[in-house]
Amino acid sequence: MWKPKNDRVIVELEGSKDKFVNVGGVKMKIDTVFRQMWNAVQKAKVIACADGLDLEVGDTVYVHHFVIEEERRVPVKDKDYRWLEYSQIYCRVRDGIIKTLGYYILVKPIKYDESKFKKESDSGLLLRQKSGTEYVDRVGEVAHIGEEAREAGLEVGDKILFNKNCEYEINIEGQKLYRMERRDVITVIDPEIEFTV
Repeated sequence: MWKPKNDRVIVELEGSKDKFVNVGGVKMKIDTVFRQMWNAVQKAKVIACADGLDLEVGDTVYVHHFVIEEERRVPVKDKDYRWLEYSQIYCRVRDGIIKTLGYYILVKPIKYDESKFKKESDSGLLLRQKSGTEYVDRVGEVAHIGEEAREAGLEVGDKILFNKNCEYEINIEGQKLYRMERRDVITVIDPEIEFTV
């Protein structure tokens, strides 16, 4: 049926484009045209892919939000088929197993554990958790990595410090994870280290 070229992949978006919030017990629909990229569906099913890619027809994939751009639509009646480049696929799920692709890594945010944090600075000032967050700033645990990251010395379970503003939050198979690139990792850190927040 399809014969994509140049590392292109054709996918069908999965999940509803409609998003709802509960406000005071009233279910309200969000207008996803406003901030369209923010509300993009990023879960899809592989319909066809170029030869030589680590994908199979039927794989579930999590993809870059660019997939919703109108110029990526594949004009097939009654289907929401889109095309994208292989490098815009973060991970695939096959037989319930998540595998990151390319240079991406998936990081589980680390929640605050007060026992691991200094209660006061070296000068004696009291330190407190940042208001409004339950996660440690720029620290996470590697949850899934591809070959490129493994070859660079990262392992699943490593605690890492990562670049500011690189933690692109995405829900993958019901898990809140940060998607980032291997180059965003600053260092693997000692899990016994104390943080100041």
